Amino acid sequence: MENHECFDVQFSDGSTVVADAEHKWYVEPNRRQPCVLTTRELLKDYKSGSYNTYAIPVAKPLQIKTKELLIHPYLLGFWLGDGNSYSAQLTVHAKDIEIAGYIEAEGYNVIVRNVKDKPNVKNVQVDPLVISYICRRGHDTRVTGRTKDGRCAECHRQISLHNKWKGVKDIPVDEVVNEKRTMRSKLEQLNLIGNKHIPAIYLRSAVKQRFELLQGLMDSDGSITKKGRCEITLKSKILIDGVSELLHSLGIKHTVKAKPAICSNSPTKARSQVWRISFLVYEDTPVFKLKRQLERQKAREGCRTTETERRRIVAITPVTSRPVCCIAVDSPNHLYLAGKAMIPTHNSDIMNNVIGRFAQLDPCTMMMIQPTLSDGEDFSKSRITPMIEATKSLKSIFRESKSRNTSNTIMSKYFTGGRLIIAGANAPSGLASKPIRILLCDEVDRFPDSAGVEGDPVDLAAKRTTTYFNRVIGLFSTPTIKGTSRIDDEYMTGTQEEWQHQCPNCGEYHLLTHRQMLADFDSSEEHNKKHVVVRSVKWICPDCGFEFSENDMRNAAQKYVAQNPAAFATDTRSFFVNCWTSPWISWNDVMKEWLEAEGDPEREKVIYNTRFGESYERKGNFESEDIFIKRREDYGAELPQGVLLLTAAVDTQDNRLEYEVAGWGHGEERWGIRKGVILGVPDTPEVWEQLDRVLDKTYKFANGRGLKIARTFIDCGGHYTDYVYAYCFKNRFRQRFAIKGSNMANEDLVAKIGKKQMRNSSIPLVFIGTDTGKQQIMDRLSIEVQGAKYMHFPLDDKRRMKKFVEALQGLVKTDAKSLSSDAVIESYANRGYDRIYFRGLISEELVPRKKNGVVVFQWVNIAKDKRNEPLDLAVYNLACMRSIAPNFEKLDAMLAQGNNGEAGGVTAPAPAAKPKKRYGCIKRGRRTE
Repeated sequence: MENHECFDVQFSDGSTVVADAEHKWYVEPNRRQPCVLTTRELLKDYKSGSYNTYAIPVAKPLQIKTKELLIHPYLLGFWLGDGNSYSAQLTVHAKDIEIAGYIEAEGYNVIVRNVKDKPNVKNVQVDPLVISYICRRGHDTRVTGRTKDGRCAECHRQISLHNKWKGVKDIPVDEVVNEKRTMRSKLEQLNLIGNKHIPAIYLRSAVKQRFELLQGLMDSDGSITKKGRCEITLKSKILIDGVSELLHSLGIKHTVKAKPAICSNSPTKARSQVWRISFLVYEDTPVFKLKRQLERQKAREGCRTTETERRRIVAITPVTSRPVCCIAVDSPNHLYLAGKAMIPTHNSDIMNNVIGRFAQLDPCTMMMIQPTLSDGEDFSKSRITPMIEATKSLKSIFRESKSRNTSNTIMSKYFTGGRLIIAGANAPSGLASKPIRILLCDEVDRFPDSAGVEGDPVDLAAKRTTTYFNRVIGLFSTPTIKGTSRIDDEYMTGTQEEWQHQCPNCGEYHLLTHRQMLADFDSSEEHNKKHVVVRSVKWICPDCGFEFSENDMRNAAQKYVAQNPAAFATDTRSFFVNCWTSPWISWNDVMKEWLEAEGDPEREKVIYNTRFGESYERKGNFESEDIFIKRREDYGAELPQGVLLLTAAVDTQDNRLEYEVAGWGHGEERWGIRKGVILGVPDTPEVWEQLDRVLDKTYKFANGRGLKIARTFIDCGGHYTDYVYAYCFKNRFRQRFAIKGSNMANEDLVAKIGKKQMRNSSIPLVFIGTDTGKQQIMDRLSIEVQGAKYMHFPLDDKRRMKKFVEALQGLVKTDAKSLSSDAVIESYANRGYDRIYFRGLISEELVPRKKNGVVVFQWVNIAKDKRNEPLDLAVYNLACMRSIAPNFEKLDAMLAQGNNGEAGGVTAPAPAAKPKKRYGCIKRGRRTE
């Protein structure tokens, strides 16, 4: 919006916000109740002599989820203050050496060294590089040798040949297999070497993480006066801006001032400019970790605490008019944060504006529909009534609300020349009332399919507008899931005007989407969490193929382009703008969010809806089982290399037990080991004895070493629950547990662990979020690149397995009965991963259904034979592995060590030989032979 009267609003802490005359502010006046006033109303009396009349409360700390950070926030904060810009070294005063203990307590390797000629200064190295004979590509430099500069000679040879023949022929270079995770490498990954600043992910981490970052900064370069005022002085403007934003996000009011300084350590007494941040907090907000600093923070008692938690409006100055924007925020208190200082200001609600505009300028009958009657009551109390009370022009035309005045109630409000009716989509009587001219429907995706038995609530209410030629119908909601979102369908029936950019090369206009973005990034994974550092993002033109940066496209010509111009004839206009046009978030940040969310359906949905502005399409069905039949691979042994842990799952049926043994490795990579069926009714002991043989078996690698099953989950649903409980009670010390499935939406995979009382004892009963598990299995089946979360399936090969058994019998001395050729061949050759298995693995798909007016997704069995046991077993095995919470790095080290330090699998240690009994007699206090 343009040509509005604008003002520069200045606050006591030096922050400013430019707003138009009608912008609303939540203020706390002197000796009056808090209220909402426009900028024009504030201008009249914001000064009362030398006193500032109005104050605005400081925002509370931003509530954000905990983030997975490469470097602990406290360590990063201290390094930003007193760390070497080009290495992972810290400078610490001798009296503050406790800081090294704080860092070491977070799991870092800390080395403290003295500094020559400076007895009061200590040098602290954090996670230094440990020199190894094995290079990052896995070469043993004792064999390959090193170059003059100390690098691996084999790596140097491969890279030199690759660069020499680049473009002529492809000379391969070995992949990096031994990435050095030093403190300095992490600083490089965060782009902090020689470039000290606070990374964006740290500024938007959890409150506890941000306070730890602030404590590190204050312990290094901060100070506190005897009166409790905290200060931090820095030379870097970029770093001081980051600290200021950090304090704003924590709800700490502060000031930033520039001042000249003289470097006392410089022989020339060099002059420079520094910036000082000053603020006041109390002992309930510890901004230091050092004990000597914490002792100076004051208690709140006896202090004027209100002024540390509010900003005073000190000046309102007219400025040149500039474009302004009306912002609608779906918040109960209508507040959002404005400017870098995160100043709370009032929400200008779009639907409230529509109601207010027609009530004052074009009175008529209006109807507002909410999903339910209770939602309508809440909307009336929390939005409509406060708007009327706070707006003088509306208060004068709406009838006063009194207990005996039936013309102004919660759900019906009369005003001069018109009426506002508030209804619920679940109440047909309210929708079929008098004719209306303005119809506003909020959150239509939550509307029920039918208002009682009378049909679609929107269509039913729209019929009330038939008699008006100048009727207006507005539908409001957020696009959610593809194929179920009504607001998405309404957009498609409109003009579909997209905000498009002109290609600087070919001149064609295109909508920017994530599908055309090329990102240069590094990705790593720690504790099953993906970390992405995006270096650059470029858009590739679909027509000419040229690449352009974010700055290039922001400077390019832009306009709305209608994809459905025929809709102009129906007066239905719809518009689309996504995050790639937003000035508030960079392309790098968007791609970082997307790349870290990719593969997690719930996080993907958030990015699609809130960043890309698109409805989300859930994964969950595959065309046929052939894609997995072709994906099977030859393991070469019962256990392939990479398996570090074995789990088992058992599904109980009326006439059989179905089981699967699964192997797990780094990044939750999964290998199917054996799928089988034990025929027989589960109330017979022979069935459970056969299961014991499967679960007690040692599964072997190619070198003859083996692994046993670490834990087993057994489904206790069906008609034989008591027999499952009895088996699990008998084997409760062998990690065999009963489980039950839960179909609740958004339930954790391992929802909870209860107990089942058995005789004089009890057994654990594990509840599994089956819907969550099925979605995760479908997501993992969609992964086509081997690595983290990839699912491997074995290929049966009797011929190769027979040769392996013959060779194994010649090398290993063992009991012929336990290593019979037929038994092992059957174990390898018939693993159970056939067409029937894969048909059952993809036997269900996710189908949207409406429940109580809300779209929910349910898993539906689409298989002709209704056999879904393989999918259930995959879910149980995933939950079983998650319940163990394995440390794959430690398991890998144990497996690599094996027996006698040799590589290979882990076998049980040989039992100690029993000492021979010795016989004799006791003579003179001694035992003799």
